[in-house]
Amino acid sequence: MYSRCAALMMLTVMGVSPAFAHPDIAITLRVLFDMRRGVLTGLGESWTFDAAYSRTLLDQYDRDQDGALNVTETEALREKLVADLRRKRFFTNLTMGGKPAAGLEPVGFSAESHKGVVTVTFAFNVAAPIDLRGQRLDVAVRDKDYTAAFKLADNAGLQIRGDFDKKCHATVAPDPQGAYFAKLVVPDEITLTCEP
Repeated sequence: MYSRCAALMMLTVMGVSPAFAHPDIAITLRVLFDMRRGVLTGLGESWTFDAAYSRTLLDQYDRDQDGALNVTETEALREKLVADLRRKRFFTNLTMGGKPAAGLEPVGFSAESHKGVVTVTFAFNVAAPIDLRGQRLDVAVRDKDYTAAFKLADNAGLQIRGDFDKKCHATVAPDPQGAYFAKLVVPDEITLTCEP
């Protein structure tokens, strides 16, 4: 906390508004909810990195420098990301009524590069399936250190799989109460609801 305050004070002293602070990494996010009769059993997240960070990843993991990520390179990237992100809960928090709903366990991973832009996809099992019939689940994907900024994709940002009765609905809205980084960043919050 002290270092963040010091950084903001330094920006102010230098004549730079904290509003101009920006993240190192921009990530376009897509979220897939795996449902089974109103019960959430899993979650998928696709992260598309900005061009600059994609270049960093390719420089580090594309060992044969062919512009793609083969099986061995993908596995090395998976090991690093899972090790680094597990303690941060993959930047993903599930809550019901303001209380933690369940943890996530990674069970699948893929990575691809298209025209120099890297996309990684995580598949998660929910530690304890969440019965959402008549309930509401809030999902927040955010890095409160603001090293990475997540923005939900405009196209197919939220998807629901397995909801054959079409009783579940996912929406997104700004969450001013969840503002972070000295309250400068107002994140989006995803809400998943299912009819009884």
